[in-house]
Amino acid sequence: ERSRGLGDVYKRQDLLWQRHKLAVDKKNYSLAGYLQKKMNPTHRYLAELYTKTHKTPSNITNVKQLASLSNNANKSSAQKINDIIYNGLYRYAYKEPLHSASLLNKLSASYSFDQDDLVRLKKHMASRLINKDHLQDAANTIKSIPQEEREKPLERLLRKFIAQQDWQKIHQWVTELPEEQVLSDRWQYWQARSLEELQKKASFKQTTPKPQDIYTALATSRSFYGFLASDKLNTPYQFEDKPAPIDLAVIKQVQNTPAIQRAKELFLLNSMYLARTESVSYTHLTLPTTPF
Repeated sequence: ERSRGLGDVYKRQDLLWQRHKLAVDKKNYSLAGYLQKKMNPTHRYLAELYTKTHKTPSNITNVKQLASLSNNANKSSAQKINDIIYNGLYRYAYKEPLHSASLLNKLSASYSFDQDDLVRLKKHMASRLINKDHLQDAANTIKSIPQEEREKPLERLLRKFIAQQDWQKIHQWVTELPEEQVLSDRWQYWQARSLEELQKKASFKQTTPKPQDIYTALATSRSFYGFLASDKLNTPYQFEDKPAPIDLAVIKQVQNTPAIQRAKELFLLNSMYLARTESVSYTHLTLPTTPF
């Protein structure tokens, strides 16, 4: 009975902590303060530290204080300290992404973050580093993200390199994209462009495929980058036919809809306005409200 009672106490404390985190993250500090009063002294102290670090993220730089807390922490408290560090690093990265990334490298050896949270934190840091033009540091951060997760920050980094016409970096980093992105028309085109510029240098070692081969393959595509490739080759644009798939079951379903049947009868009676009204009412009921 006693152990079950203690379990309920721990569950209640953990629930209070989760509610407190949500309140602080939404900047509802009055609710956060109310929840703190219901915590035991240890958790209350950690909750106050969470709030303080949230309000002033630079407090996360006080690594010694966090280390001293962790040395004497049980499993439950250790997780809450991790929450403080994670939230502090995430918010600190908005203004000081370089220092925040450096702190993460130092703290990773002592604190274990959930893998999904860690990936989210690194993506955020990479984005902020790119915004501040710390491109090499952003590249290092992206390199530590699993390849299948790095698409968005890496595309942002590549756009920076394109703006700078840094052909070496473009050539290097395009291949670090997830495979599906590497093979897309956009990044095949920029891979060819980087190779085209790099092969003008005597020191560049020729690679395969050659830029002309990539352009030739791309030029068969009816897309923006396919047209750019055609411009490079001075060949006509290709407008290959891509018929929309026909679903006979859907056609039959539409034909049997009362609104469409009414629209058809009205059309045959030459009541075009009423027929159009019926058909429009059908599309409003069946099509999604959000744009494609």
